[in-house]
Amino acid sequence: MSNVIVAFPKMENAKSIKNILVKSGYDVAAVCTTGAQTLQSANALEGGIVICSHHFIDMMYQELYEYLPPQFQMLLVASPAVCSEREIADILFDYGEEKLVFPCRLKCMSWCRRWR
Repeated sequence: MSNVIVAFPKMENAKSIKNILVKSGYDVAAVCTTGAQTLQSANALEGGIVICSHHFIDMMYQELYEYLPPQFQMLLVASPAVCSEREIADILFDYGEEKLVFPCRLKCMSWCRRWR
């Protein structure tokens, strides 16, 4: 699982996240602005993680999560208010210093340590 897909509705936000990841030594396989683009990229890869916003012009993160191939994890970047209303039971979350919520199927930091 060495593929990272960055998906945000605004391309400038997606590119900013991508640049942070690249500077930290991660390879980003795709940068997407819609859920459909994200799913297309994920289906072309063998596994990895999708770092995404909570909404796109064509779907919400819940739909994206449901349609992702099972070999992909999701790291949701959203405010605490968005994630307090989460409907997916197996998404875990943790509050960061910047008041962002980073939920995912697995504990993100342990996954990133193993992945790297």
